[in-house]
Amino acid sequence: MRLSSALAAHVHKRAYSTAMAGSSSSSGSKTVAPYGTWKSPISADLLAQKRLTFGEIAVVAQQRSHADIAYVENRPWEKGRAALIHQRIALAAPSDGAAVTVEGEGRDVTLGKYNARSGVHEYGGGALAPAQPGSGKVLFSDITSSSVYEAASAASTSTSEESPREVTPTSAVMRYGDFSAHPSQPCFLAAREDHTVDEPARVVNTLVCVDEARRTVHELASGCDFYAAPRFSHDGTLVAWVSWNHPSMPFWATQLWVARFEHDGGTPKLVGTRQVGGQAGGEVLHHPVWAADTNTLYFASDRTGFAQPYAVDVGPDAQLLGPVRPLLAKPVEADFIHPAWTLNNSSFSFLSPDWLACIVTTRAIDGLALVHLPSGQLHALDTPFVTARQLRATSPSSFVFVGSTYAEPDALVAVDVAAVLADPAQKPTWTVIKRSSTIVHDGTVDAAYLSRADTIEFPTELPNGMPATAHAVVYAPKNKDYIAPTGSAPPAIIMSHGGPTAHYGAGLALELQYWTTRGFLVCLVNYGGSTGYGRAYMERLMGTWGQVDVRDCVAAAQYLGSSDHEGIVATAGARAGADRRTLAATKAQRRVSQRGQAELANLEERQLASGAVEITLANTDGGNLFSIGLVDGLLAAVLGAAGHLIPGATVQQGLMAAGAAWLLRKLFHVQEETVKVIPTVGIELTTTRGVRLPSFLTPKSAGANEKGSSSSSSSRRRPFFVASVAGRMIPRDCIMDLVTNEAFSRWRIVDYCAVATRPPPSAKSFSRGSKLEVLFPNLLPRLPVVEHVYRAIYPALFGHDQPAATSSSSSGGINNEKSGHVSLDVAAAPGSSPRADGAKIAIAGGSAGGYSVLCGLCMYPHAFQAGVSRYGVGDLVGLEALSHKFESRYLHQLLGGSPTEIPQVYHDRSPIHAADRIRAPVLFLQGDIDKVVPPSQSEQMYDEIRKRGGKTKYVLYKGEGHGFRDAKHITDALAQEEAWYRDVFKLDE
Repeated sequence: MRLSSALAAHVHKRAYSTAMAGSSSSSGSKTVAPYGTWKSPISADLLAQKRLTFGEIAVVAQQRSHADIAYVENRPWEKGRAALIHQRIALAAPSDGAAVTVEGEGRDVTLGKYNARSGVHEYGGGALAPAQPGSGKVLFSDITSSSVYEAASAASTSTSEESPREVTPTSAVMRYGDFSAHPSQPCFLAAREDHTVDEPARVVNTLVCVDEARRTVHELASGCDFYAAPRFSHDGTLVAWVSWNHPSMPFWATQLWVARFEHDGGTPKLVGTRQVGGQAGGEVLHHPVWAADTNTLYFASDRTGFAQPYAVDVGPDAQLLGPVRPLLAKPVEADFIHPAWTLNNSSFSFLSPDWLACIVTTRAIDGLALVHLPSGQLHALDTPFVTARQLRATSPSSFVFVGSTYAEPDALVAVDVAAVLADPAQKPTWTVIKRSSTIVHDGTVDAAYLSRADTIEFPTELPNGMPATAHAVVYAPKNKDYIAPTGSAPPAIIMSHGGPTAHYGAGLALELQYWTTRGFLVCLVNYGGSTGYGRAYMERLMGTWGQVDVRDCVAAAQYLGSSDHEGIVATAGARAGADRRTLAATKAQRRVSQRGQAELANLEERQLASGAVEITLANTDGGNLFSIGLVDGLLAAVLGAAGHLIPGATVQQGLMAAGAAWLLRKLFHVQEETVKVIPTVGIELTTTRGVRLPSFLTPKSAGANEKGSSSSSSSRRRPFFVASVAGRMIPRDCIMDLVTNEAFSRWRIVDYCAVATRPPPSAKSFSRGSKLEVLFPNLLPRLPVVEHVYRAIYPALFGHDQPAATSSSSSGGINNEKSGHVSLDVAAAPGSSPRADGAKIAIAGGSAGGYSVLCGLCMYPHAFQAGVSRYGVGDLVGLEALSHKFESRYLHQLLGGSPTEIPQVYHDRSPIHAADRIRAPVLFLQGDIDKVVPPSQSEQMYDEIRKRGGKTKYVLYKGEGHGFRDAKHITDALAQEEAWYRDVFKLDE
């Protein structure tokens, strides 16, 4: 059949693009250089030394003209110490219309001596809160001593600094967090975690009241596994709090409680406890906030599938509860709270009795909004911020929060909405109080270097085979000084977030720009199970951790490395666009299909000393001497009945004929096909037919008829009796190009890899049309094999690395011809270039993201060419046994049960038991005092890969826990990762 002129033009264009790939010249003012090799103004030292992260915020005092705030900043240059900073901001009068202004420099309330962090639940949070109103002081937890301190936040009138005062009994085993000060008495509520016996099953969590004057602690509530968010009402007579029990987590199911608080100078206690809502396994209620002057309790609930704000009126004795009512007049598909991995989060705060300031998360993008409480109307605020957290009101028309934009990293920001309250059509004003990094703002790094986030959707497949959609945030490579060679695509880093019940945002993150300015594409995968897309999307991971997340990472990699991904986002309503979208969607699903990945295990690849590449695909479907399929049964039945239908024939003769026909079918069953690429010579295609021997006739060692190979895949195949071997050669001078494509068979879409050929000059004129010669024409493997074969043989065939697989569009079906090969009518379809180089895709992640990395490398050994695991999980049983209390039952929900209930699931989804399948080089980065994922997890995986001869490296950082805080370790980890990619991808060659 003829090769279309469009495809021929494409082949010519590729040859030109390939010639350009090795250039390193200048294009105008830009240097032409390969992706991944660009020089960047963002160094690891610059990131570590000139960047901080923000923790919690507390509003200590509010006046008409100013507000005093305290906030936590984590400083890498002080080995990650969390400093508590006081800052005063001037508030504009509503009539002025001016923005909030910052007064002077912030002051370190902790005097460089304390570390304002909490160790509750290991992840902490809740380390900061305002002390008794009017005192101008703050409460903070010091993680070094595990004590709570009270400190003067506002500038002291004395010339000497006032040291913080310890207000809890000194104890190294008691941890405190999530404070709420009584409005008139010297006491505060706290969530306490007792580590007297430091074993997960014996750690005790309670709700307590701390008497600051006497430094005594009184237990208020106990019996639940976890407590959080204790809050006094405006007059201190009522208390609200949240609790939950194993095996739930605070983002799966919680209970909300209220009770009357009694103190009267004696032992404090709670009286008349009532449950506001929340049933085991069904609903999350969190973030309780009391109204400023009434006994109305506001909170968030995800009963509609999204976490929306609600309210309930509580009687003076806490015994009378009004009906729970939604605050919004119309529900929206957005979340008003973030998952409570840490304590004391704040996503909404009251400006006045009529207005609520809030953070609204829609498809993992945060926005700021106001809720008009009398009408229930939601008013979005027009600001550039796309991530937001720790929102706290500072006046009836202003609030502070931590957020980032597409162009600026995290900053502590004050927002004035006075103009909006007067006229909703107006825009708010905002002032940056402090930046997490100044290198963009002060011009150290020109904004022209920075890549902007692009949110994408891509097709994937659920474990049950159903098609689905997943999400990601993509940062394309960008550097104003460089341009890549025409026709090339960048190496990509597929990142899997931790949690796993969390999500990536889309704000500017300088650590990601470290990669994009060097010419890497970065893809942050918000796989099924991520938050920010509603409860149904989050629950995709229930029972399927290690499957859904990994499939989505693989699907993202294949989508970005595909030349047809833009079909998915074709213009809606256009028939052609819809067809491309459907075709691309099904293609991405085929890439992660279980059958396709299973076929990869039957693929044997050999690099011969001569430089040739030989790839053999074994057929494991049928062909066994004693297997009887549907066709065999029908054939036997028809021929057996011939004894009654054919005159003179007996039943015995019919059965003998059936047996002969059956044996003939078995003898000529295709057992394997081989493609051998001999540089400068051509491609040799071989088809081997025969009968595969049953297992009880198979010797332990390879049989005489089994093709020898050192690869592990061949050792798993059973030998077979060879009936025939047919082969032929396609000369190199007849080969024009190598392409991939799909066609339609009777039952499924068939993917194939084919060689575009021209006939030899001696061919007769009527046979001189070009055609495609399909590789593996009898077995027709699925897409994962097809794309792997393409990547493997292209360099041997053409002498250089391949571009992404190109697709020609088939207008006809597959024709199985007697010659053993397939010819197709083709018509080239215009396709977009891939966004990433399919041969240079890495997967990276930390914690739960590290588990996805290791699972991906095991389950899909050919999907990624490199891996980086930061404190990742390799052994699920070991993790469950050593986990801290907060997450000790987390796996039970993620995997579907405990190790004793479903031991096979824990075994099958633990990368440690499939380390022999890993083909890609793996870098392990680990902290030596990590209690969440102990170092043994990384060490076991490293040892398994190393002893099997795989390429791997293990870096252990002293004094680091779950995440790196020390500047020198942050710097080294980035340097190690960059060197790893450069080496594995051969970027410097």
